[in-house]
Amino acid sequence: MSTREDLKRFYALDIDFGKLGLYSGRCADMRYFCTPEDAECFGTPGVDGVHYCLLPGEETVYVVRPSCGQEGQYVLPVAEDFREFLSFLLYCGAEAALEQMPLWDTEEAFQAYLREQKLDTETQAVLDVIASAFGVEAKDPYEKVKAMQRAFDPARLRFSAEYYDVLGLEDPVHSEADIPTEGERPGSAGPHLWLEFVNARLRDTYFSLEELRGSMTVPAGEDIEAMLASIGYYYDPEENQFIHQP
Repeated sequence: MSTREDLKRFYALDIDFGKLGLYSGRCADMRYFCTPEDAECFGTPGVDGVHYCLLPGEETVYVVRPSCGQEGQYVLPVAEDFREFLSFLLYCGAEAALEQMPLWDTEEAFQAYLREQKLDTETQAVLDVIASAFGVEAKDPYEKVKAMQRAFDPARLRFSAEYYDVLGLEDPVHSEADIPTEGERPGSAGPHLWLEFVNARLRDTYFSLEELRGSMTVPAGEDIEAMLASIGYYYDPEENQFIHQP
């Protein structure tokens, strides 16, 4: 069974995902400056912007760490596929140890951290349900994840223009001419740039899509909505964002 099929089965379980630090909530639309383009976000502990995602065409599970402050460390692999990710969760008790893996230089330090964590009976019950539902056993992640992260080349990731702007890096992909501006019509930039542009304006400046329309030469906003629908994003009035809907 594929990672995405396992992921659907996982979130169909009747468990408290918060015990694992994997709230789903708004994850489908969770986007930070360091979230890779086209990332499929699926879970977050709700702290420091940390979130977990898949990338198109891959089974690998990645963690995104917006507060790490180090280029090349914002996005790291934590499991080859979702089942392996679950086996690591069973061992660690929650996601935090996987997210913090770069902090530990030795297995001993990692194990000392785990010993400090108090696993309550409710969390253990959640882990037992997962083990039974997926037929997986707890697996020590330290050596495997460390090896994956040492071998990982972050240059293969695709980021938005905001990533390079925030870090003060030269953008190898987007030129200023590519980025939409107020008053520009859809079609002069690609849909993913429009998604980034529109959601940023809705988040920072406008309280509704209707209000945003007034600043753009788009008849009733229909061109933008059609363009973003073509990549699976639809406007959610409650969130005031275009959100991915598979």
